[in-house]
Amino acid sequence: MSYLPEYKQHEIGKILEIIKELAKPEKVILFGSHASREEKKEKAQGYFDTWFPQGRDFLDGSVYHESKRQLRVGAFSLHQAAESFYNTALLVFTGYKPKTHHLERLRNYAKHISPELYGIFHKPALSEQECYFFDLLRRSYIDARYKLDYPITVEELRILIDKVSRMQEVVGRICREKIARMG
Repeated sequence: MSYLPEYKQHEIGKILEIIKELAKPEKVILFGSHASREEKKEKAQGYFDTWFPQGRDFLDGSVYHESKRQLRVGAFSLHQAAESFYNTALLVFTGYKPKTHHLERLRNYAKHISPELYGIFHKPALSEQECYFFDLLRRSYIDARYKLDYPITVEELRILIDKVSRMQEVVGRICREKIARMG
């Protein structure tokens, strides 16, 4: 890999860390990409233009549902927003989006991209409350839709809206910076 620019060696190193951590393969074989910088930038911009607005729209929906006291729908919309923001970052930085809705897995995939993004929900949790909020958001994908007793209060939903709004800020900034560096 020494023939590659330093930034590319660093990116491949991060991708390899993810693969080794999650899949624990015996061997990883890398194949080169023949895409030009311009093509890579265009692809990354396309991912951003698709996934980031989707996350923003889900976040806006959660605010609307909170205002109407539709707390379960608001929580589900927040899960979708968080999922979209993680997918935005993963696609822009690696060109890869895992086929999962599991926020903890998406968060772990993205931890090599941005410590700031990873730290929005602290892991290990700094407090029991921190763990509770991430778990509440994680469970909303199924529980908020199908369990009538899914427990969320207006205050809890507002706290989660603030956290996912922070995700939006971080993902927007780091992805725009990444795309700008591409050419």
